Amino acid sequence: MNAKKVITEAEFAAFLDRCNEAAARVKYYKLGPDHEVVEATRDEWTAMFMDAPGRTVAKTMVDGALVSTVFLGLDHRFIGDGPPIVFESMTFANGEPGIEIDTDRYVLWSEALAGHEAMVRRVRNKVVAFGKRK
Repeated sequence: MNAKKVITEAEFAAFLDRCNEAAARVKYYKLGPDHEVVEATRDEWTAMFMDAPGRTVAKTMVDGALVSTVFLGLDHRFIGDGPPIVFESMTFANGEPGIEIDTDRYVLWSEALAGHEAMVRRVRNKVVAFGKRK
């Protein structure tokens, strides 16, 4: 038998307070004119995030796999100190998001571009190793 836990109004209020505190700590970023990372307001980040081409570093298809590198605009450094990790490369099977097979993250646009190229090489090497490409 599954018993449902009923929380009190005070417990729910405390939960909402914790959510609001966490949201207040989020820092938003946008790209400057030379692809530098700049702090942004939530509204600026939202506008930037909706502009997919403007935040795309690179996209490459490799024998049906999609390697995509984008600017996230939110810090993905979850452990430790340092500059914000705001770029991400991902490889997707079948050429579309849904089945992620590799991920790397970066601080700078230049690192993201170099990382994208490295991920493309890794995918090509795996394809050759498995005999799908000559």
